[in-house]
Amino acid sequence: MTKLPAAAEEQGGLPQALKLKKKQTDKEKWKFMRQRISNGKKQTFTITAPGATNVLLAGDFTHWEEWPIPMLQETIGVWKTTVELAPGTYRYRFIVDGQWRDDPNCAQRAANPFGTQDAIRQIA
Repeated sequence: MTKLPAAAEEQGGLPQALKLKKKQTDKEKWKFMRQRISNGKKQTFTITAPGATNVLLAGDFTHWEEWPIPMLQETIGVWKTTVELAPGTYRYRFIVDGQWRDDPNCAQRAANPFGTQDAIRQIA
């Protein structure tokens, strides 16, 4: 994490330029999220990852690592989240304790530029 200059800390926070950047980024994020769920249908994503402490859902609908969705551990080792997605075709993967993982429950896949494969979810 970046340490704020002493002057910024003394003034109680971020420099104005950083505050504006964060506000702009948050605004872009929520605009993107609203577009993603217009006419959305609930989609549940599940992965079994025993021993994991942090599991995220990342895909083209989250701008990948930019806004991944935290998953909750429902039972021991089973992680789950439900999101609303508009009709379309989406690519996604899981991030388990910082490591990219495939969805073993998804048969439809497509190659990505990193030499692995993304899972594909189609929503009618």
